[in-house]
Amino acid sequence: MKNLFTKVIGACCSLIMISLLTTTNLSAQYCAFAGVTPADDHITNVTFAGIDNTSLATGYSDFTGISGIVSPGLEYPISATLGNNGIYDETLTVYIDWDQSLTFDADERYEIGTCTDGGCANPGISGMITVPPGATPGETRMRVIGKYFSYPVGPCTSDGAMPWGEVEDYSITVLSGECTPPNFTYTVVNDCEADNYDVTALLTDFGTSTFITVYLTRSDAVPVNPVTLIFALQGQTVNILNNIPFGVTVSASIEGSNPICNLTRNFAQEICPAENDEPCLAISLSCG
Repeated sequence: MKNLFTKVIGACCSLIMISLLTTTNLSAQYCAFAGVTPADDHITNVTFAGIDNTSLATGYSDFTGISGIVSPGLEYPISATLGNNGIYDETLTVYIDWDQSLTFDADERYEIGTCTDGGCANPGISGMITVPPGATPGETRMRVIGKYFSYPVGPCTSDGAMPWGEVEDYSITVLSGECTPPNFTYTVVNDCEADNYDVTALLTDFGTSTFITVYLTRSDAVPVNPVTLIFALQGQTVNILNNIPFGVTVSASIEGSNPICNLTRNFAQEICPAENDEPCLAISLSCG
C-alpha cells in the first residue's frame, strides 16, 4: 500500500535556449535502469535545453535520438510532468555525464523536486541545472528518473530495483567556447500627471553577442514591436517604451546572437511601474 504525503515545492521560471552543432558518441554503454511497474508512476513530458518530449509509460525509454544543447557555465530550466493517477507523490532526479566517463557520478546528480496528487500533471516539477564550466565539449548522456515517493538511491539497477517509476535517457551536446549572455539595466521613469511611465535600457554588456533583440510583452495585450540593438550601442542608454499606463506591466525577453557558438539566451524580467502614490523617481531593475 502506498503512503501519501504532501510537500510544497517552489518553481523557478525562466527560459534559456541555445542552438548549435555537435560531435561525439552516443553509442556508449551506460548502466541499465528501469521502473518495474510504471503504469501508476511514469514520466509524461521532459523539457530541457531544446528538448520537449512527451512519452508513454514503458519503464525505460531510449530517447538518445533527441538532443538538447547547452553551454558551459550557463544555467538552464528543466521541467517534467508525471503520470500518477492523480493520487501519488513523485520525485524527479536527473543525471548528466558532464565528463563523458560513461558513468553517472554523485556530482552529476540533480534532485529537481517533488510533486503530489494532481500537481504532478500540472504544473509538474521544475528546477534549474547549471552546466559546470569544465564540462567536456561534445555529446553526452542525460538520464531522467521519475520515481514514486522518494529519490532513487542511484542511477543504475545495481543500486537497487525501482518498483514504481520510469527512466528516460536523452542526448546532451555541450558546446565548446565561452558564451556570455547579455546584461541590461532597465530604468522606469514615471509621469504622475499623465498616469503613465517610460522605460529606457542601459546596454551594460552585450556579452559575446554582436547584436541583441529585445522582445516585449505588455500585460494588457497591446502588441509591441521587437527592438534590435547592435554592438556599437553597448554602454549607451536607449528608449524602449513610452507612455505605458500605470498598472500595466511589461515582460522583457532578451535574445543575443553569438557568431562563435550561436548563443541565444532568453529571460524574463518584469518591469513594473511605481504605484501612483509613490515618489516619481527612476527605479533601476537589474536584469542579469
